[in-house]
Amino acid sequence: MIAKESVAQLREEDAQDAFEGDASSNGCDVCPFRRIGFCKAVLDADFDAKCRLQGEGRVRARQHIYRFGEAPGRIVVLRRGWAIRYVVAADGRRQVLSILLPGDIAGGELLIREKVRTPVLSLTPVEYCEFDIGNLKRLSKEDPDLVWTFVEICFAGREASEARLVDLGRRNAEQRLARLILDLHQR
Repeated sequence: MIAKESVAQLREEDAQDAFEGDASSNGCDVCPFRRIGFCKAVLDADFDAKCRLQGEGRVRARQHIYRFGEAPGRIVVLRRGWAIRYVVAADGRRQVLSILLPGDIAGGELLIREKVRTPVLSLTPVEYCEFDIGNLKRLSKEDPDLVWTFVEICFAGREASEARLVDLGRRNAEQRLARLILDLHQR
């Protein structure tokens, strides 16, 4: 779990710096993620997808990208900033499930489910690209390879979560923190 103090230490001037400039000029053409993973698969399936499927958005630090129970109708790929996927336990405490970095997908479960089950909260100012789920479903009917890309992304996320769970269960607190830092550095 990420300590509240760590999030609170984010400097406000850093947050302002992250939002300077014109986000609308960035688009797919300059995005470093256009040639990998989810974005590559969508753009390869339909060259015009960047016009039909993508929008752009941004949120400030400590703002929700998705809230539990909402049906946003879009999948988000982070372009800039950090976010967390979390659940709220019965005692009201938040448990972080994963840390999302640029290039990661938020809301992948929305390809199958209509409503958000794991909220996503920005830790820093976040810029993202969004893809309309209805358009993605139509596109995947036209290009079955896109479906397999979605499946691969889902399984990779599940395998990473399972490996993290096993790994964390075998470490003390100091080792878990070291593992988190190493994981973030590798990503």
